[in-house]
Amino acid sequence: MEQLTEKLYRGEASPAELHQLFHLLRQSDEASPPEVLERLLAELPEEPVSGDQGDEDGIRKKEQARIFSRVEAGIGMQPRVRRIGGYWRVAAAAAVVIGVAAFLLLFRGEDNTPITFATGPGQIEQLSLPDGSRVTLNGNSSLSYAADWEDGADRFVQLEGEAYFEVTKQPATNAKFSVRTPDLTVEVLGTVFNVSTRREETEVFLEEGKVNVALEGNAGVKTLALEPGESLTYSAKSRQLAPPKPAEIETETAWKRGVLIFREQPLLSILEDLAIANELKFSITDDALKDEVFTLALPTTNMDSTMSLLAKTTQTSIIKRNGEFIISAGGSVE
Repeated sequence: MEQLTEKLYRGEASPAELHQLFHLLRQSDEASPPEVLERLLAELPEEPVSGDQGDEDGIRKKEQARIFSRVEAGIGMQPRVRRIGGYWRVAAAAAVVIGVAAFLLLFRGEDNTPITFATGPGQIEQLSLPDGSRVTLNGNSSLSYAADWEDGADRFVQLEGEAYFEVTKQPATNAKFSVRTPDLTVEVLGTVFNVSTRREETEVFLEEGKVNVALEGNAGVKTLALEPGESLTYSAKSRQLAPPKPAEIETETAWKRGVLIFREQPLLSILEDLAIANELKFSITDDALKDEVFTLALPTTNMDSTMSLLAKTTQTSIIKRNGEFIISAGGSVE
């Protein structure tokens, strides 16, 4: 929360980051906008310069009261810089109010603009959705949902990339939770599962609970049910939906810990998987090497270290040149 607050303070917070920050602050449904913003103000940093600090508390309370009155009225304010009690509050109150309009719209259901979270290469983020469901978003991925998501209603999110879901059940309404990818819709009632949509292929792995995977085609909607410990794959290239098959939890979800596990995978496939969620460019000089099969586990937090380990375990030579890793038969990294 501290990092999000600092970004808001600097005026760099995106709408999705504002949403996440307000959600973290607003743990109770009874919290009012002034209560949330008062907690947010308490998190904002102050930079001391000179002057008497004695009247800081009084001035701050007046400043908060002025902001809160505007919040309750739903009125926006313009950013500015003020000196308060010997401190420069560099756009502190203004930065809060920049988010007020978004806050009111997000929590009063007046804006249908989707909320989107996105990760960069090698970045793994944990998110909390408005219903309490938790999502771990893999690198180079994005997740979006409607801002007017109502309590107790069916829930929908759109996924590009890969994410691990821990869905909160809605026993009172049995509201469904659906993950939509460019090719499939995964429908659940409350469960733990992983969805990956990469390289024209979507894979769904169910850890616990129950999901139905729906695919729209010329013959209508085809639906397959998954049992815990099963996965299925759809190829957009061949337009084929493979039947469910057993899968290992460790292999399917190790990426959350910054590790990828490969079991009897061709070297080319291993490198492609590494490249998808990380900033990795590579080439293989020997075509025969592309099809060599390996079983190994690789960390994904640092690609230089990862490629060094890959060279040792596969007995290949890996040279980094102009940001690209060149793999050939041999046994060293340069």
